[in-house]
Amino acid sequence: MDHTITYNSEKHIIETKVQGDLTEREADVLISEMAQLAMEKNCFLFITDYRQATLNLSTIALHRVPQKVEEEARLMGIHPSKFKRAIVVSSHLKDFRFFETVTLNSGQNIKMFQDMNEALQWLCDNIPQDTL
Repeated sequence: MDHTITYNSEKHIIETKVQGDLTEREADVLISEMAQLAMEKNCFLFITDYRQATLNLSTIALHRVPQKVEEEARLMGIHPSKFKRAIVVSSHLKDFRFFETVTLNSGQNIKMFQDMNEALQWLCDNIPQDTL
């Protein structure tokens, strides 16, 4: 897996792009790096581009991802619901739909898109004041 994580100061969002196979270990690293940048920039809005990625995670591993996000948020001293995450995927939706459902069921704020502009619109609409 190859990835980049950057802070967009103009939009006040964290932008991530993931390419290749995403394994459980790599997902953990990605979550930790994103959380660290969130703390550094006091930014809790995320857009992640998975259009060139393949989820190579078992069903059990997919269930653990929201738990890992919650652990990272708690280490930062915040509730994981403060994060607002847009994920952009290609037409290969099956595993990503399951991931979205599991994450929503954990009480976290996430939504899946196939269009980057729609994802940005959703992410930046109705931003809670405590995230700015």
